Amino acid sequence: MKIKLYIKIFLSFLLLLLISEVLIFGIFRIVSQRVYRDRFWKYVDGSVILFREAVEGKLKVSPTSFGKVNPELKEFITEFKNSDKHSEILKKVPISVVVNYDVSLYGACLAAMQRKHC
Repeated sequence: MKIKLYIKIFLSFLLLLLISEVLIFGIFRIVSQRVYRDRFWKYVDGSVILFREAVEGKLKVSPTSFGKVNPELKEFITEFKNSDKHSEILKKVPISVVVNYDVSLYGACLAAMQRKHC
């Protein structure tokens, strides 16, 4: 009789231990993913800002008219594409350079016109 009682106590202890381990693992997973995700997006945002600044700097150094190839920018993109770390990323990302800075005004005018008609 006592052995059955001890076995029940032991099994209940193992069950509580298992439940607590699962809860601790779950909470750790949730917290660690949130921190990792935040750090990852801060890194990505910083990389995008640096790349954008580099491209805009190349455009300001030697501006070209619409439809012409900017040699400074072409050389920069070629070097970036040939680097080991960034070649796979750049192959997947479509790159377009806005030469006409009035595009934002056109978009704002279009939105204003669409708002009047609604």
